[in-house]
Amino acid sequence: MAEVFISYSRRDKDFVRRLGDGLVAHNREAWVDWKDIPLTSEWQQEILRNIETADNFIFIISPDSVASIPCKQEIEHAAANNKKMLPLFFRPVPDDSVPETLSRFQRLDFDDPQQFDAKFAALIAALDTDLPWTQAHTRLLTRAKEWERMNSDSSFLLRGKDLREAEQWIAKSSDREPKPTTLQSQYILASRQAATRTQRIIIGAVAVAFLVAVGLAIYAFLQKNVAERQTQLAKTNEVEATKQRNAADVSAKEATLQKDTAVQNEAEAVRQKGIAQDETAKAVLQAKITNARRMATESLYRFGYDTDDLAVSGTLALESLEAYPTADGMKALSQVLRLIPAAPKIIPNAHHGIVTSLAFSRDGRWMASGGDQVILWDVSAQIKQRGLESPQPIPLRAPIRALAFSYDGRWLAAGSDGAVGIWDVQTGKPAVVIPHGYVVRSITFSPDGQYLATTTYGEGTGRGARLFQKASQQWQELTFPPGEGPTVSVQFMKNGALAIADKSGVWITQPGSSDGNKYKYSDAGSCYALSLSTDGSTLAALCGKGIATAKLGDNGYEFTGNLIPVTNHNRGIDEFRISASPSGDFITVDDIIYSVRPGTQNLLLAIGSSCCGSVAFRPDGKVVAAGLNDGSIALWPTAQGNQSVPVPALTEKRGGLSVSPDETLLATVGEGGSLRLFDISELRQIRRLKEASITPGLNGVCFSPDGRLLVVTGQDHLYFVETRTLKTVADYSASGEPVITFSGDGRTLVVLDNHTIRTFDMGSKRQKILIEGRFQEFRLSPNGNYLAARSQSNPRGLHHYIQTQRMWELATGAEVAWEERGREVSDDPAERPPQGGPQWLIKDSLMWPTSVDSGRISPDGIWRIEFDQYSPTLVLEEADSKRPIASFEHESELTDAAFSPRGRWLATSSQDGSVRLWPLQVSDLATQACKLLPRNLTPDDWKTLKMDGLYRKTCPNLP
Repeated sequence: MAEVFISYSRRDKDFVRRLGDGLVAHNREAWVDWKDIPLTSEWQQEILRNIETADNFIFIISPDSVASIPCKQEIEHAAANNKKMLPLFFRPVPDDSVPETLSRFQRLDFDDPQQFDAKFAALIAALDTDLPWTQAHTRLLTRAKEWERMNSDSSFLLRGKDLREAEQWIAKSSDREPKPTTLQSQYILASRQAATRTQRIIIGAVAVAFLVAVGLAIYAFLQKNVAERQTQLAKTNEVEATKQRNAADVSAKEATLQKDTAVQNEAEAVRQKGIAQDETAKAVLQAKITNARRMATESLYRFGYDTDDLAVSGTLALESLEAYPTADGMKALSQVLRLIPAAPKIIPNAHHGIVTSLAFSRDGRWMASGGDQVILWDVSAQIKQRGLESPQPIPLRAPIRALAFSYDGRWLAAGSDGAVGIWDVQTGKPAVVIPHGYVVRSITFSPDGQYLATTTYGEGTGRGARLFQKASQQWQELTFPPGEGPTVSVQFMKNGALAIADKSGVWITQPGSSDGNKYKYSDAGSCYALSLSTDGSTLAALCGKGIATAKLGDNGYEFTGNLIPVTNHNRGIDEFRISASPSGDFITVDDIIYSVRPGTQNLLLAIGSSCCGSVAFRPDGKVVAAGLNDGSIALWPTAQGNQSVPVPALTEKRGGLSVSPDETLLATVGEGGSLRLFDISELRQIRRLKEASITPGLNGVCFSPDGRLLVVTGQDHLYFVETRTLKTVADYSASGEPVITFSGDGRTLVVLDNHTIRTFDMGSKRQKILIEGRFQEFRLSPNGNYLAARSQSNPRGLHHYIQTQRMWELATGAEVAWEERGREVSDDPAERPPQGGPQWLIKDSLMWPTSVDSGRISPDGIWRIEFDQYSPTLVLEEADSKRPIASFEHESELTDAAFSPRGRWLATSSQDGSVRLWPLQVSDLATQACKLLPRNLTPDDWKTLKMDGLYRKTCPNLP
C-alpha cells in the first residue's frame, strides 16, 4: 500500500520523476501512473483503488493538469473519499482555473526550480503531519470499500477491539482532517449493529440457562436462606441494567449519526439553493445581454443619415448600452455620434423661401446667399447684411441658383432665370447684366478675372455651357462647345483651365484653345456639379457613380479614379450641390460631408434634415454654410470628434500624453520641451494646472502607478519628475527614443532604448539592472518575477535572421533561460548552446503582453487601439477578435493615444496640438450622446420597437 498517490499531466513527467525520486529517498512509497497509454476500464479501476489505499493525494498544478479530464476524475475520486490532499503549484495558471476542491488546501509552490529542496522539505513535513490519523483513515476506508464490494457481507464487519477503536476514531473527527467519508460512517454503524445483535443472542441464551439453574437450585435447596435468593435476584437485575445501558449507548450513537446526517442534508439543501440562485442570476443576466444585443442590432439596421434616422438609431444604441454594455452597442452608438456635428449658428429667415445658392469670397470676409434675392453678408467679425442694388435694365428673377466671387474678391456674379448679374462688392452697385435664355445653373470666374463661364439648364441653342471674355467694362461671348445637357456645370481651376461636367463626364480645356478637349474623364458616368478647393489642389465632381476628385500635378489636373459613393437621398443626384473644403480633403454634397483624405472613413458628418438648398465651405474650412428650406442659413462647424471631450488648451505638436491613476490629471509633453499638467476631474472645467520646461524633443510621458512621479522620455534622455511640483528629481541619458513600462507592483521601471534594457527602482530612482544588446521588444511576467526580451540579428548581411529569446529574473538580473533560432552552418559559431534553462518559461513568455502593446490594451482587456502617426483616425477594436468597433478622428495626424488606468477614457493627441478624451464607460457615453442626439424616441417609436417597460425619455434634456 503506497503512502502517496501523485496525480499529474504527462507534460510534467520530468518534474514528477524528480519528486518521486525524492520521496523514495525519504522512504516514502509513491504510486504514480507512468503508463503513457489511453485508459482502459480495468486500468482506471486500478488507479481509483490506489487513490483509496494511499494515505495522501498529491496534485501537480499546471495549465495542462487543470485542463486534463483524467486528472479532474482523480481529484473528484480523492475528494469523494476525503483523502488528504497536497496541491503542488508547478506552472502558473489563473486562480479561477484551479479546481475548487483543491482551493481549501494549503498549496506548496514548486514553480522555482532553485527552491526545490526547501519546498520538498516542507512537503515531507506536510506528509508527516497527523500521520497516525491519516493512516487510520486509509485503513478504515480500505476495509469499508472491501465490505462495499462484497455486497455488505457481515463477515467483513469490524469486531471487538477494531470496532471500539473505529468508534473512538470517528468520535474525534469533528476537528480533524481528513474527515470520515459517508461509507466509513455507514461501515462503523453496520459493525456496531451486528455486534449488538450478537450480544443480544448470547444474553438470551445465558438467561435461559440461568433460569434452569435457578429452578434446579430451588428444587434442590428449597429451604435455602431467603437472603441467598435475594442476592441472586440482585445479580439478575444488575445484568439487565447492563444490557439496558448498552442498548442506550447504541441508541445514542445512532441518534448522533442521524443528527450528523440531518446536518449534512441541510448543508446540501443550502448548497442546492445557492446553485439555483446562481442559475437564476445567470438567466437574468443572459436575458439582459440578449435584449441589449437586440437593440444594438436594431440600431445598426435603422442607421441612416437624416435627423430622424440618427435619433432613432442613436437612442436605441444608448438604451442597449444602458441595458448591458456590449461591443455591438458601442459600435452602433459610435457610428451615430461620429456623424452628428456640433450645433450650428443660425441666420434665421435670411430669405423668403429656400436658400438656393451660397458662396464665400476667397479671403473669407464675404458670404453671398441667393434665393428670392441676392444678399451679401459681412462675416469678418459679426454677421452683417449688406444690401445690393437691383441691376438694370434686366432685373434678376428668383430663384437665384448660382453665385460666384472673382478670385480677387472684387466682383460677385449671380445667375437667375434669364440673366447673370455682376456687382462691385465694395460699393454694392451692379456693374453689368448678361442675358441668358434659361435658368442659370453655375457661374465661375477665371483666376486672372479675364473669363467668365456659365451654364444653364437644358440643351439646344443658347443653353448649356457659355464662355465670356472681359472687354473693357463688358463681357464678350466666345464660341465654346455647350456640353451635353441637360445638366451642365463649369469650374475654372488654379492653372486657368476650365472644367466642364456634362452627360459624358468631365472634360478640361483652356479658354481660347483650338485643341478641343485636352483631357476627358468618363469613368464616373454623367457628371452634374463641380467645385474647386480654395487652395486649388483638388477638383471635385459630383457624378452618377459617386464623387470623383482630380488632383493638380505637373501635368495639370488628373482624376484619381477612386470614387466615393454618394448616400441615397430622396431626390435625384443632379439636384445636389457640391462644395470642396479649402484643402480638398473634404467634400460636402447636400447634407453629408465626405472625406477624401487617406486613412479616414468616407462619411464624416450628417448636418441634418430640412437641408440643403445649397452648401459652401468657408475658406478656413472650419464651417460649412448650408441654405435651409425654411429660408435660414446654418453655419455648421466641421470639427471632428464631437462625441469626445476636448482639452481646451492646445499642447505642443508631436507630443505624448498620460492620465493619472485616479483619472483626475492629464499630463502632456511636446517637441518644444514643455511638460503640462491639466485637471480633468471636472470635464466642464478642464484647466491647466502647471507647466514646466524640460528640454526640446520630448516625445513621451507616463504616470507612475502611485501617481507621485511622471516619467518623461525624449530624444536620448529619460527624466523623473515630481507630479506635485513638476520638478525634475533625476535624469538619465538614453539611446534614441526610450520605451518604458512599469512592473505590476509599480516598484520597478523597465526602459528599452536602442542599445540596452535597464531597470530602475522607483523608490530611489536609481538604476538596478543593465542588460546590453539591441532588442526589438520586452515582456514582463504577470507575477512580476521575470523579464523577457526578443532580439534579431542579420549576420554578415545574409538573407536570414537569427532570432533570440532571453529571460532574466527581474529582481536580480540573473539570466535564467534562452532560446536561439535561425543560425545556419554558414554563420559564425554560437558562444553557447541554442537552448538553456527552463524552456517552458520561454514558451510561456510569448503569451505575456509586449512593450509594443503597452498602452494599446484597455485595463479591463476589452478594447485595443490601432493607429499610425500618418493618419488622423484611430480605430477602437475588440481586444480578442480585433473586430473594428469605432473610429475616432482628429483634424490632423495622430501623435499619441493612451487608455486611462481605470478604463474610463481613451486620450488622444494630434499634430495640431489638440487633445481629446473619448468616453468608454456607459455613463460618460450617455452624457455625450444626450448632448448630440436631436431627440428621444417617441411613445410610438417605443411601442413599435418593442422596448422594455413603460415609455420614458432616454435623455431627459431632449424633446
